[in-house]
Amino acid sequence: MRSLARLYAMLLPGTEDPLISDRTLSAAVRPRTVGRDRVLGLPTAFGRGFALPSRA
Repeated sequence: MRSLARLYAMLLPGTEDPLISDRTLSAAVRPRTVGRDRVLGLPTAFGRGFALPSRA
């Protein structure tokens, strides 16, 4: 779990040694798919490879 936390920490803005550029991070978390999940029946949103907060 610490390794995963370290990975996510390297994605935070203002990190000393960022894993990706701010531009790439912005593109990754921009909503690409938004809608109701067909299996769960709940609202979902996804960027490029990331689940995003969605309204319940």
